[in-house]
Amino acid sequence: MKIVALKCLSVTIPRLKELKVAYATRTVYNGFLLQLVTDIGLTGLGEAAPNFEVCHETIEGTAQACRAMAPLVRGSNPLAREAILEKLEPWRHTAAAALAAYDIALWDLAGKIAGLPIRDLIGGYRQAIPNEMTIGIKELAETVAEAMRIKASGMYAEIKLKLGLDPDLDVKRVRAVRAAVGPAFPLHVDANQGYDREGALRVLQALVGAEIDFAEQPVPAEDTESLRWVSDRSPIPITADEAIHTPEDALALVRSHACSMLNVKLQKVGGISRALDILAIARAAGIPCMIGCMTETPVGIAAGAHVALGSPAVTHVDLDGCIDLAFRPTTGGIEIRGDQLTVPDRPGLGVELNDQYRNHFANQEAL
Repeated sequence: MKIVALKCLSVTIPRLKELKVAYATRTVYNGFLLQLVTDIGLTGLGEAAPNFEVCHETIEGTAQACRAMAPLVRGSNPLAREAILEKLEPWRHTAAAALAAYDIALWDLAGKIAGLPIRDLIGGYRQAIPNEMTIGIKELAETVAEAMRIKASGMYAEIKLKLGLDPDLDVKRVRAVRAAVGPAFPLHVDANQGYDREGALRVLQALVGAEIDFAEQPVPAEDTESLRWVSDRSPIPITADEAIHTPEDALALVRSHACSMLNVKLQKVGGISRALDILAIARAAGIPCMIGCMTETPVGIAAGAHVALGSPAVTHVDLDGCIDLAFRPTTGGIEIRGDQLTVPDRPGLGVELNDQYRNHFANQEAL
């Protein structure tokens, strides 16, 4: 069996609601869908969703990387995934999103060849996991109203509150949401690198009594020493996010005791395979993991869901990245049952292109 054709399609989708975080405001999705076609007619889907602020990757650079990788993948056996990834190793530190697209598509093919969901190929640890929803940085009243809507929907088991621009307002917003949703509804916060170490500690100390489960990446990603400093002193457990791009990063973080949890995003680390490497490091260190996301289509979101369901190292998910897209180029993917996230029992990702995007790919020139 061989991969005989590769196609990469640029996709732009407006968001129905903007998402404001400490480093940017998102109003549109810009990314790529990748299709690998085999000589037996099976196709694998992958996605590249570059994030400049976190990964320093541009749309143009991601497109170039996808094109440059294609000759190294064409003609390969799709089941020889690690051999293919070794060929793509030069892009691991500079084009993680493009690498993720190839890796996810290879896993999609592997599942289709085996007739199993990727979840089961990874380990089939669980059928569902509690779902969460993110609230971006908003004014206090709007934040509280959205939190109440999320809780009332019954579709989410936890709320994540974005912080990082105004420490005093951040504390007020968190405390107002806690009062609105009651003492038992799970909450955690994410400053997206928005504070320095002293500011982070002041905010976290001010949130004592607000019953916050954990706080994500309160300080700049490159400042691992400050992350450890805050983690040592914080009354709330600290999760590393933007600080993790590679298994080597994860190993350094757990060795230095810089955090209590790792947030692993497939677009940030280069796909499912490298995410599993990071989960293995965390599991060996006794540190739980979250599977997170960027703004992504159901292709990337489903890939993250399969990892979360397949591995016991994962205790939380943040996979709401396609919720506010104005339209979806695919059918299938994740399913919500009550406040639990699951995936269909279909081979591979369980995601298919809709008719419009199937036609777009049919008319797309091969790489």
